[in-house]
Amino acid sequence: MKRPALVRGERPGEYWAHFASGAAMQLRVDRVRRYPGLVAPAPDNTQLYQRILEQLPGGVRAIDVGTGAGIGAAALLSRYDHVVGVDTDAGALAYAKELVHRASFVRADAEFGTLLPDAEAVTIVDVLGQVADPLALLRNMRRQVRSSGLLFAAELCAHPVQELVAPVRRAFTRIELSQLLELAGWEPVQWLECESEFVGCLACCRSGDAYHLLEAGDMAWQRGDHDEANAQFEAVARGGDRALTREARLRQGTMHEELGMFREASGCYFEVKASAPEEPRGRALLARLQARLGRGFEALELARSAVELDPANRIAITCLAAVAEEVEHPEALSAWRIAHALAPDNAAVGGAFAQHLVHAGEAAEAAQVLARVASYVGQSSVTVALGLPPLAERSRPVSPKRVA
Repeated sequence: MKRPALVRGERPGEYWAHFASGAAMQLRVDRVRRYPGLVAPAPDNTQLYQRILEQLPGGVRAIDVGTGAGIGAAALLSRYDHVVGVDTDAGALAYAKELVHRASFVRADAEFGTLLPDAEAVTIVDVLGQVADPLALLRNMRRQVRSSGLLFAAELCAHPVQELVAPVRRAFTRIELSQLLELAGWEPVQWLECESEFVGCLACCRSGDAYHLLEAGDMAWQRGDHDEANAQFEAVARGGDRALTREARLRQGTMHEELGMFREASGCYFEVKASAPEEPRGRALLARLQARLGRGFEALELARSAVELDPANRIAITCLAAVAEEVEHPEALSAWRIAHALAPDNAAVGGAFAQHLVHAGEAAEAAQVLARVASYVGQSSVTVALGLPPLAERSRPVSPKRVA
């Protein structure tokens, strides 16, 4: 892999890469990806891929999702005969093709479609935190590999005071990454102790059909067929898979709550709380429901206990913020601040935080928060989602809007 000569461009962050083939490409230094030889906000994954190769047995076919400049594809070629790098950026793929001639590169959305059937390995590094639907991506990759295939995922490690930069939407705790993999049909088998800011996991294909049933239930729920969704989630629970039963009950509880079936929702959340006491989401969602039913201060203590289990869990901290707001507790502002740090692309969370800031007389910071959300979803989407006039048009502070 011969690196190109790099020449600084006229504008800040602009470079030109000149390859031995005579090709010249314009590059931008940003958070999306790192090009070899350039310092950028994007983390350098070179050493991480070397650690990954120590865990993979090698073989014929491998997929590198979000391949970017091709660094991962080049590393995989030392262990696999046929490597496909997938990315949505045509410019990055053009660079990768010049850099790594032996690999194949495909411009595609890895959340959908067939990429390399019967692959033996998939690597996903610093990608799940950027895509809109990481579960859809992992489920599609599960369909690409043979039953003996392996997946290695490595993502930014979450913490409550993180400052993510677009397009990075989320980071992960080990628990959250493990749960996401299980939902998609993967079984975590080994965790990589990264010395950097990443959390990494080697996973094999999960046996049984529970994850198929869970996906079928999700699809039925999305199209509004609640009876079918409930039937699929019940089938998951009957199968005896403890981890996926927990996920099915959480889904049933949320669906029942949306339909106003609060007793049924409460039963699902209580079951998760009792069967998985280390799981913060069951008690967090139960706390949110209790607040809706008027048991505010009891809900506040329960929500706090959920956050104590995992201070970087997005659902737990968002439920704490919503409950604190419901009982008009001053803790709400700090909780919304952390929730926004963990989910900067969530318009409802950002809007709630911004309104608290306006109420506290911090309109300038509120404008920054909404601008940050808009960098992910667009300004018009923020305005429509929140139903708010521009901050500049507000002549007086407004009361915080309640967000369940």
